[in-house]
Amino acid sequence: MTLRRQVRRCSCRGAEIEKAVPKVGEDEALETESKRLAHADELGRLARELEEAMDAAGLTKAQKILGSLLRLDPSVSKWQELLDAAFTSSADLAQAARAYAGDIEADPERLSAVEQRRDLLFRLQQKHGPTIADVLAARDSAARELELLDTADLDLRTIADERAKAAAEFARATAALTTKRTAGAKKLARAVNKILPALGMQEGRFSVSHSPLPTPRSDGAETLTFEVELNSGMGRRPLARVASGGELSRLMLALKVVLAEHDAVPTLVFDEVDQGIGGEVGGRVGEALTVVSQGGRQALVITHLPQIAVYADQHLVVAKGKKAGVATSDVTVAQGEARVKEIARMLGDADMETARRHAVELLKTASGTSASQSETPMPPAHGRQPR
Repeated sequence: MTLRRQVRRCSCRGAEIEKAVPKVGEDEALETESKRLAHADELGRLARELEEAMDAAGLTKAQKILGSLLRLDPSVSKWQELLDAAFTSSADLAQAARAYAGDIEADPERLSAVEQRRDLLFRLQQKHGPTIADVLAARDSAARELELLDTADLDLRTIADERAKAAAEFARATAALTTKRTAGAKKLARAVNKILPALGMQEGRFSVSHSPLPTPRSDGAETLTFEVELNSGMGRRPLARVASGGELSRLMLALKVVLAEHDAVPTLVFDEVDQGIGGEVGGRVGEALTVVSQGGRQALVITHLPQIAVYADQHLVVAKGKKAGVATSDVTVAQGEARVKEIARMLGDADMETARRHAVELLKTASGTSASQSETPMPPAHGRQPR
């Protein structure tokens, strides 16, 4: 229902009742008056007969009889009060009947007016009742509703203006967010693409695509997708659909290196980050993990590449075994000579002197790189834990 129709409906309803000016109890009073007017002749005749019946003849005879009783039995003297009261009451009743008979008068015009009024009240009660009180309540309700509707048009215009202002502000905010996202995406892509070759992804290219939404949301006017091209000419595709586990870990490592100063995640886990890379690239990955683990974060790295393992602050070795016929896994911390042997084992053979010397050199190189990186403005590392 339109606002105009609502106003018209409320106005008509209130005016109809207001014009009739009904009063509580009026319907009952009109019903009584209607009966009197319709039977005026009969009522006058009966009133006059009642007055005539109230003559003193019967009571006078009663007084004589009571006097005879008193002479014989004084104990009935109290009946005299009752008889006196009867004289008074009969006189009052006769006077009332006489006055009533004088007031009763046939009046066809008044009877017609009363019946019309009763018909009007009946229609109002049928629509808004069932009682006169309900009709008056409907009038008051219509008045309140009309008062609200009278100001609704202005309220709607005000709301429309506020909505337009909010929509414009929202559009400005989403446009500003899109501009910042576009600039940030380009900056992020450039920084990540500088790191990828050192992580064994020479032809890898990272980018961020923007897909406009049909309707802007609270989080912006577009969706963002990380895309990657791992090999030249293969085209960009969403990161999650083209990258293997190792590639995904290295891509995430590159992102974490770039975002290290802004990321509040306290613990990072890299699983099989060494997949598909060799020794030299492994060293670069280890250096990148060192950078990521700075600033109060720890990096948990699962690796089989010694060039990565040597960068760990703490080297954990997981070994499978059996206890009482049940397969178990044991975790030990490799320190000192035990760590040198573990690195040598990862290189090939823990008993070969060449492998052992190589392990020592790798540990020294990693230690020197870590010390060099700790002298940068970034905070010292806490808990790099490749295995």
